[in-house]
Formats: sequence, C-alpha cells, structure tokens
Amino acid sequence: MPERIQRLFKEFFPTVEMSSEEFEEALDDGHILTEKEAILRYVQAALLDGKVLEVRHDGLPGKYFTRLKDWEPTEGDDESEGAEEGEAQEIDLAEADSSEGEGEEKEKADYMEGDYLLTMTHVFAFPVEPPIGNMLLRDSKVICIRMSISSFYVEFGTTFLKQENVGGAVAHKLAFPSIARMVRTDKVYRAKVTDSMPFTVVLEIGKEEIPVEPVNISIKGITIAIEKEQQELFVEGETMNLHFSIEGENLAPVSSFVRQSMKIRNKTGVQHLCELEFHLRNLTETGIVESTVAKVQRVHLKELAEKSDVFGVDLVM
Repeated sequence: MPERIQRLFKEFFPTVEMSSEEFEEALDDGHILTEKEAILRYVQAALLDGKVLEVRHDGLPGKYFTRLKDWEPTEGDDESEGAEEGEAQEIDLAEADSSEGEGEEKEKADYMEGDYLLTMTHVFAFPVEPPIGNMLLRDSKVICIRMSISSFYVEFGTTFLKQENVGGAVAHKLAFPSIARMVRTDKVYRAKVTDSMPFTVVLEIGKEEIPVEPVNISIKGITIAIEKEQQELFVEGETMNLHFSIEGENLAPVSSFVRQSMKIRNKTGVQHLCELEFHLRNLTETGIVESTVAKVQRVHLKELAEKSDVFGVDLVM
C-alpha cells in the first residue's frame, strides 16, 4: 500500500522530496490522505465556504485561480463541447427527455448545496483566471489545487475530465481528488468577511474616498473587491489609507500599499480583487487591525459552525 501511495504522491507532487521515514510519518499523522472519505471534508469546505483556490498543472510554475462550483440542478444540463475556454456564458442546451421530468423535479427539491460531492466521483470548478489557463488545464495530465486553511495548506491531486454545462454556464469537471497533502505554512490566517458582517471599508486615494467591499482580512493585510473600472487606481506599490467601519464604529485610518490585483470567477461572473498590505505606523493602527481581525474571525467561525450543523460536516478547521 505505501508503495502505491508513494507512486501516486510522486505523480501529483513531483517536486516534493521526502525520505521513506518522513513519508510513513506523514501518512501516520494524517498529513497525506488517499481515502476519499477523509478528503471529502476538505473539498466540502472549499465549496461551502467559497474558498479561493490556486491551480497548477503538470508541475509547471504558472498558477491560476478558481473556486469550486455547485451542481445547481437544472433541466437539460449537458456537456458543452467546443465552448470557448474561460467564458462563463449561456449555452444552447440539448432538449431533455420528457420521461426524466418527474425524477428531475424530485431531485431539485431534495438537493442541498454540495450534495453532488457525496458521490466522491468528481468536482466542478469555475473557469480559471487568467483565462489562458483554461486551455492549458484541458490539455494537462495532472492538476494540483491548493486551498489555504488557518495555519496550513491543503493540496489536492486531480485530473481534468471534460468541460460541462452546469446551470447554463461552462464549468471544468475534474476527477474527485485521489490524494491530498497538508502543508504547514508561516502565512498568517485570513478571516473571511461574511455577508452578515457589518464591516465597511473606504479607501482614501488623493482627495477621493472610494467605498470597497472587504473579502478577507489578516493582521498583515486585506483583500478587497473592486469594480473593473477601478483597476487602474490600484498600482502595485501605491500607498493609500483605509477607513474601517465595523459594527457601527468608525475607526481611525490605517495605512496600506497595493501588493497585487487578480481576477476570479464566482456565481455572478468575474470578480476583481486587490490585495493590500498594511503599513502599520503606530500602536493605534496595530490595535485597530488586530481587533478588526478578531471580530471578523469570530463571525466567520460562527457562520461555519452553523453551516456545519446544516450540512452535517465539520467545516471549522
């Protein structure tokens, strides 16, 4: 069994060097998973918490970004051969067999978000960004998907199956991960800003004040969602002040600078994100950031606990 797992490990993580003793220890500690039931929990967390996923293929250095997509049962879902890579567009659907109608209606009524994952046969992912990665993904032999959770990454090994219509839009159908590994990291924890969190951010750029949507936050920085037309305002290295308002309290401004911008798809289309790194100038700014992160994390963990009860899976990690 270990030899089979070692071959599988080498196939999906060819650049990772481990001695036999280290490999056995990682297996014993649960840092390498090959049982689909053990991997399922992390895949469910990726979907149900809407996590941003980093995608690499065939061990090459380029990386792309996506999220997992729910099945969203609709009449006539069918494979979309020949659709333009990377375009989340409406597709002419094949006419459904009328004899399947009753079963489909019952299936829709009984379906809960993420239920399709319970088959442990495949996952759906939105087209990746940048779009060139979609063509490369389709031609790849192996795919590595990385998800960040608290103080470690989870890396999944999977393969491309086909493009398919899901809910009227193109999605990548990938094999359910056959292997996963846990990677400890020094990267600080990023707390997701939930929809229910009363947290607003206003950027001070020159004499302009621009409201933006906070996506996640850590003691090191914040990710914000911006409009497509605002991209030119966010030049790498540019400094700007942030004004936080959380739970009805307006806080003193915090200094930051632009690290990078990126695009990623979600249910409504392409989302434009910008990562800002804090440049904390004094203890006051440090205290504002630390207390804000603690409040956001508390609400996020509460939401995960509630979702865990609803879906019957422990999402708090």
